[in-house]
Amino acid sequence: RVAAPRCAVPRAVRVQHIRCLNRLLLEPNECKLTHDGCVVALLPHDDTRVEHVRNVLRAREGEGLRVGVLDGGACEASVAWVPAEDEDGPRNLRLTIGDVSVLRSIDEAHRPRIDLLLAMPRPLQFARLLPAVASLGVRHIWITGAARVEKSYFSSHLLRAEKAAELRATLVEGLAQAGDTAVPTLAALVCYLPLGQRVAGMSRKSWSC
Repeated sequence: RVAAPRCAVPRAVRVQHIRCLNRLLLEPNECKLTHDGCVVALLPHDDTRVEHVRNVLRAREGEGLRVGVLDGGACEASVAWVPAEDEDGPRNLRLTIGDVSVLRSIDEAHRPRIDLLLAMPRPLQFARLLPAVASLGVRHIWITGAARVEKSYFSSHLLRAEKAAELRATLVEGLAQAGDTAVPTLAALVCYLPLGQRVAGMSRKSWSC
């Protein structure tokens, strides 16, 4: 028997976690509609998305790039590198989208139809789980208590109202890896027993990110 060859990739490289950006996602307020019927987004040179496009994708002037608008459409955009205030430094990224339909909100019929019920894990694990959960394509994420869930988990700073933007950013990170634009809603319900009744009466605006 001939032994299978071992992977020649160094161990340090094999275990390294690399975050993928399979679609560059834009906030609706980053998109401007021009007089000629195009959608333009200008991102600063120090934006993490721009750094990924520059250093990983190495997109050149005029090339196409997969983009999407959060809770909107998805298509391709044309890349343009424009000078920043420091003309000798890194350039800003201007994306031009020819299809204005990307600005239309996703209707409920085209959103994912899967809801996830998740017993509250340890707060640190909770933050790490969200990108993976979002990449699966879910509509609602319900965080609930259970017999082995410590109630102190629900006192974590991650569940405070001022952290909603950070939680949403972790969800968007997962969407960028999956190439999806539909942002899941997130709701925390400490008590498990009346969950069915409460879920039926809650709207998308309830503790949503």
